[in-house]
Amino acid sequence: SPITYFMQFFPESLIRTIVEQTNLYSTQKIGVSINTNYSEICMFIAIQIKMSILHLPSYLMYWSKEMRFPPIADSISLKRYQKLRRFLHFVDNSTFNSDNSQTNFLKYNQSWMQSEQSHSVDEQIIPAKTKYSKFRQYNPKKPVKWGFKNMVRADSSGFIYGGKDSKQLALSDDATHLQKSAQTVVKLCQHLPVKQNHQLFFDNWFTTLDLLIYLKEIGINACGTIRGNEDLKKNGRGAVDFRSDFNSGILVTKWYDNNAVHIGSNFVGIEPMSTIDRWSSEIKEKVPIQCPQIITMYNKGMGGVDLADMLISLYRTEVKTRRWYIKIFWHCIDIAKVNAWLLYRRHCNEMSISKKSQRTLLNFVVDISDNLLYRNSCSTPTRGRPSNKRKLENDTLPGKKPFTPTPNEILRFDQISHWPEPRSQRGRCRLCKSGYSQIYCSKCHVCLCLKSSNNCFKEFHCK
Repeated sequence: SPITYFMQFFPESLIRTIVEQTNLYSTQKIGVSINTNYSEICMFIAIQIKMSILHLPSYLMYWSKEMRFPPIADSISLKRYQKLRRFLHFVDNSTFNSDNSQTNFLKYNQSWMQSEQSHSVDEQIIPAKTKYSKFRQYNPKKPVKWGFKNMVRADSSGFIYGGKDSKQLALSDDATHLQKSAQTVVKLCQHLPVKQNHQLFFDNWFTTLDLLIYLKEIGINACGTIRGNEDLKKNGRGAVDFRSDFNSGILVTKWYDNNAVHIGSNFVGIEPMSTIDRWSSEIKEKVPIQCPQIITMYNKGMGGVDLADMLISLYRTEVKTRRWYIKIFWHCIDIAKVNAWLLYRRHCNEMSISKKSQRTLLNFVVDISDNLLYRNSCSTPTRGRPSNKRKLENDTLPGKKPFTPTPNEILRFDQISHWPEPRSQRGRCRLCKSGYSQIYCSKCHVCLCLKSSNNCFKEFHCK
């Protein structure tokens, strides 16, 4: 189920830590604990995920009379939501070292990386315009201008590995001679299996010849672009030049497309040459040009981080706050959602499940939200502002057939507080469809037969 995948990356122990630290932080701030619990924090996270799917200009509008959104407004009152939003916290401020910039909210299971061969290292921008942080940066050439720069490693499907601040990762003594940007690559690849033909790609901000040599020595195939000031414009598109070092096994290639591209590698060369189509402004049609193998491999392997950014941006959790670490926390929630979906897709493909039968990212995120919302709850959520209760099967308008939606599978099979309760009027059984019963489930709100000869109530709640 989606919630099972999500909890692989955002475990129960982490939620319980948030519960503890949120209560402690409220006590430190106002002298009284807000007394939140595990189920309420799950509900709070679920509400924020729902808000990432259905965007409104202000969070107050989800509870407003004109734009009220029942799945959120019926789950929690506005005042309680604001209190949780205000005191959400993750560490004890009295013992936390302010010089420690670690934001390790996610701890990934390292076994997932065995199946993907191509990995890329790149920067990821966490959107944030908060002025109360020394970490915020301005990137005029990036789609996201303001935010926190986060160095990550991702495979070709967009699955992100890591979660630890690179400053907190230990660096082996034989890599201390590398530049800081190159050391970041080494730290992010500490858990990447060596000498198993894994390929690592990065751009010119990270690439140095010393880094390519070091990665080759430890058994990681690497390829990265290099900053250069020479071109092959006079030779035209498709022109190639290269230099190789026999001792280190490093090859540096220069290829001219629209501009000169410099790229180095410790495992791939220019052969076999292939052809790619490029538009010619002179003859007004596409023409084939030569492309070396090293360029083909780089274009195929680089881009996993950009793919992850695209998937995250589809349903990004946006929260306006002055506390910079809250932005990073919700970004980690978004990474967990995308990683869970990619892992689910990978398992579905391995089981030969057709893509039509697989959940889309939207449906997957909705299921995560619904399951968190009702997680460990004894009944459907309590209402916030006064509203009309959901009508039961027989409480319908004249001329309308009674209808109650079938509950979510996780809610239906969780075996928590499904109590049989009597009703004044009979309703059609949800399971056998041919019987009528005055017994309904207090949590699922559906009528079910409960007889010695026909126990639909038990069968309905068992897989």
